[in-house]
Amino acid sequence: MQTSYKATGVLAACAAGAAVTSVLGNGSFWGGMLQHGFIAAAIGGLADWFAVTAIFRKPFGFISYRTEILVRNRPRIMQALTDFISKDLLSKENIMDTLRKQDFAEMLAAYLTQRGGRERIWKLVREFAECSSKRAELLKMVHPMEAMLKRELDGLDVEGFLRESLEVLKNEVLIERIAASFVPLLRETFTDESVQQEILTHIHLIKERYEEGAGSRSTVFEMANLTDEKLLDFLNSYAIDWLNTLEHGEGEARDRVIYLIGQMVSSALDNKTLFDNVRRKFHEKVDDLDFAGQAEGLVNSLAEDKFAEVLDALREFMDGWIDRLLNDREFRNTVNSWFLSMIEKGLAEKHMLISQMIEEQLSKLSDEELVEMAESRVADDLQMIRINGSLVGAFVGMGLYLLGQAVERVCG
Repeated sequence: MQTSYKATGVLAACAAGAAVTSVLGNGSFWGGMLQHGFIAAAIGGLADWFAVTAIFRKPFGFISYRTEILVRNRPRIMQALTDFISKDLLSKENIMDTLRKQDFAEMLAAYLTQRGGRERIWKLVREFAECSSKRAELLKMVHPMEAMLKRELDGLDVEGFLRESLEVLKNEVLIERIAASFVPLLRETFTDESVQQEILTHIHLIKERYEEGAGSRSTVFEMANLTDEKLLDFLNSYAIDWLNTLEHGEGEARDRVIYLIGQMVSSALDNKTLFDNVRRKFHEKVDDLDFAGQAEGLVNSLAEDKFAEVLDALREFMDGWIDRLLNDREFRNTVNSWFLSMIEKGLAEKHMLISQMIEEQLSKLSDEELVEMAESRVADDLQMIRINGSLVGAFVGMGLYLLGQAVERVCG
């Protein structure tokens, strides 16, 4: 039996008891004590029913003064809940404290060795190499005369060339095309079932460790109905929408990518040390390079009949990097620090999205859905308040009756 039915049954029993004892009490001591107990229990139960009901809706369907507290104060409650989650439970400091306990390099190593990650990464590298090989004919434009090339390169305005190249990267159309070309691969990888399962696993681990810090955190997650699957759905929805808008060159994704690349380009353009180092290294490399041989070898290696050799070299490099990650603890620490620095930087820029996501999800709830959700979380406890109110009222009523009888006899 639901607790609400029990509470209503207790209230009805108290009202019936009050009615019966008022008729059958016949002025006896025990009858009077029971009558006062039942009356007080009915009053206490009815008062608590009114209070509990007023939190969620109008008692009797029409009493509106100071009732429907949840609905009337919805904006303030939602804002307080959003602020509590985003600024306390999911503050930047708390999130980073939790993430610093994670070994991302170890997670990457587990993905590479246990979930077929090595082959998936190789698939991406191979597709990128195949795409690049189609443009190998551009290298044939290099003049075969090495001496003339070196002379021309030595006289090249490296700083001016680099600045012009960086300015080209500010072209929004070019940025859109580059970003859009990578979206299908990113989408396929992100939506892969094993990748989704891996993300869900880590969401659960991170959420579990985060909830260990305070008991209230688990309660808030439950009240907001933020299960692991819903958090994954939020992440998937945001990521896919972001990739779709990026692919179509529109919305916040496009603007953000253009802004970030623009910021990086602007920072590079203002870095005098960068240009000095590039210019010095460039001239050193020009002096040392067998330019004609390098160009010819590169073109030949990217030709159709030599492409397998390029793939072998790429595979060897990739396997070497992965093996180093698996076997070199210091290298894993470096990779982990890089992950954390990137996450911290991204979190600083995107933390506001947490409150926005919470507000968006809560705003989707109608008043009825909000009431049902809140009531389902605390219904049993609130109904027990009604039952306890009737019990306390009964004891208070009988106690007052006994006190009145005692005073009456003493004062005679």
